Amino acid sequence: MNDSIMRMFFGITVAVVLVHAGPNRNAELFIDCAPKTAGIDSVGTCSKDSAVTIAIVLNGAHKVYDYQLFLVYDTAQLKFVSANKGNETCPNLLEANGGSIIFNSQKSINDSTRIRIGNSLISDDTAQCVSGSGCLALVTFKKRTIDTTRISLTKVLVEDCSSIADTSCPTHSAAITPATIAVRWNYVVRSQEKRWEYNHDQIKVYVSSANVNCQASILDITGRTTQRLNRTHEYMVAEMASASPGMYILSIVQDAHHTTYPFIVKK
Repeated sequence: MNDSIMRMFFGITVAVVLVHAGPNRNAELFIDCAPKTAGIDSVGTCSKDSAVTIAIVLNGAHKVYDYQLFLVYDTAQLKFVSANKGNETCPNLLEANGGSIIFNSQKSINDSTRIRIGNSLISDDTAQCVSGSGCLALVTFKKRTIDTTRISLTKVLVEDCSSIADTSCPTHSAAITPATIAVRWNYVVRSQEKRWEYNHDQIKVYVSSANVNCQASILDITGRTTQRLNRTHEYMVAEMASASPGMYILSIVQDAHHTTYPFIVKK
């Protein structure tokens, strides 16, 4: 086994503890929910029991030799099917200069919600190190439920051809929503004991007085909570008049049950 392959497996095995900043400190990692289209789509759609393939994309790379990261997902929402280095439509970035690579992916031993993915050039020829942007891996999941779910990246290590490692590269998550986002003005959703509506720039979640443990919040597509719904006697409410146009997620938590609904703010 040559030095490059040993480096690859050593990097994947050892946990990243220290934060390193080097030539790839500003290289960004994205999850693209539509790998076959131009640009990066951070929101994808998939119906229950169907498969969805996402790409891990690196932008702004500088002479990259290898990388490793963990892909984080909700095992209750998604079932991991497979991961590969890419294909003709989405070729692997590390092969851009004619180099051969070794690709590794497996579920984390210590955490079932994480998939460990790594990729390395085989040759020690520094001319094969890659700069620019492109796909690092394609990962396929099967959707278990009809709820919206998120996928993110963590413990990233990107190493250049001089063995200088970066572990603080910016990362961006993605959301997988139901196959049909049928949210419009005056839209009302009824689901057993829950009913919510988006009407005239206002979100209302109707709850009975007995449901004292029910909470609701609004999230943007990055997963950041933008506001929490205020409770009245009959319902919880959030004003959306000042919200920017785009897709949001209504998150409702009642006891141990968590439900999410996507909706669109139009101006």
